[in-house]
Amino acid sequence: MEKRMNGRLLGKAAATALLCWSWPAATVLAQSPAAAGEGAALPAAPAASPAGPTTGTAPAPPAPAPTLAGPTPEAGPAASLAALEAGCAQGVAADCLSLGELLFEGRAGLPARPEQARTVLAQACQLRSGPACTLLGYLLELGIGAAPDLAAARTRYRAGCDLGDGRGCSNLAALLERGGGGPADEAGARSLFLQGCERGDAEGCSAAGDLWVDGVGGPADAARARELFGRGCRAGSGAGCYGLALLWADGTGGPRDLDQARDFFQQACTSGDGRGCNDLGVIFVEGASGQPDPARAMALFEQGCTQEEGAACANLAFMRFAGEGGPRDEAAGRGLLQRACDLGDGEGCFELAEALRTGRGGKADAAGARAAMQRACEQGSAVACERVQDAAQQLRR
Repeated sequence: MEKRMNGRLLGKAAATALLCWSWPAATVLAQSPAAAGEGAALPAAPAASPAGPTTGTAPAPPAPAPTLAGPTPEAGPAASLAALEAGCAQGVAADCLSLGELLFEGRAGLPARPEQARTVLAQACQLRSGPACTLLGYLLELGIGAAPDLAAARTRYRAGCDLGDGRGCSNLAALLERGGGGPADEAGARSLFLQGCERGDAEGCSAAGDLWVDGVGGPADAARARELFGRGCRAGSGAGCYGLALLWADGTGGPRDLDQARDFFQQACTSGDGRGCNDLGVIFVEGASGQPDPARAMALFEQGCTQEEGAACANLAFMRFAGEGGPRDEAAGRGLLQRACDLGDGEGCFELAEALRTGRGGKADAAGARAAMQRACEQGSAVACERVQDAAQQLRR
């Protein structure tokens, strides 16, 4: 079983980085509208550290609690909540934003109340808090507190972006790119990702880099992509470090340097992007930048799998089957293939089907093997689709 990298090192186009859904603590929570300037756009929220999953289908754990206006922490969560409610009722946008975040996250022993969070965030957005508009858009997009409404999410993200919040620009760009909540607009997405980047959103820089590499929404420019990935990486985006590593690895948009690529894969891995852990693990398996180090590779695959990177789980399974970097354990290998498949890795599903068919790592399971092969086909494995078709033809005979 050949170890697999995820990116352009093997000729695959890396998917556009999904936005990090962990919510950054706002920098304006102790500001009153007067301090910010009447009618002025509030500052953008700082870029968040990327969440490990690249699927973007669920929120990451909440960010550290912001500094609340009003009572000190010794006053207790109930007093803090009451103070924020009073400030919000008086039209203090910062208090409405803090209250909305508190109701959304349920911090300090208080239960989450996302339905109320929507109402409070709508009030903060009306009071010209850009981060509040963006967070409300996020709740609308993911259906937190009520049914999803992508069209309404677009509207709120647009308001956040217009008020200077970089994450609002980037989240709107992601919807435009895939046609969520309205017509797709790749050129508009490209422009908005760049706006998000310019306004401090690290993930916007990384997503813009993907579009500049692939020529989506405008001409390809790999040198510009390197610059954008670099900005994202320096600001803490694991996706930015990963994209930059791929360009250094294959010499796209500038010189080729596998040692530089390895360093950026490591930064991506450390920043929570499991693809970086996986690809660095492959480098250590193959000894592409020095002597092979299977034990180090196994540790990296374990880290990537923990960060929900399916290819890393599959590669770790291959090492368990072969006894590379540690003891041979086929039962563990089969379990890792199941995890890879569940994370959407087509090759993981294919290898799981083979293990189930042959009884490797456990009992043979013909029905399970057929189901896993079907999943592999649905997730893009051409060989799996051929197997599924051949099996269907045999049944018709």
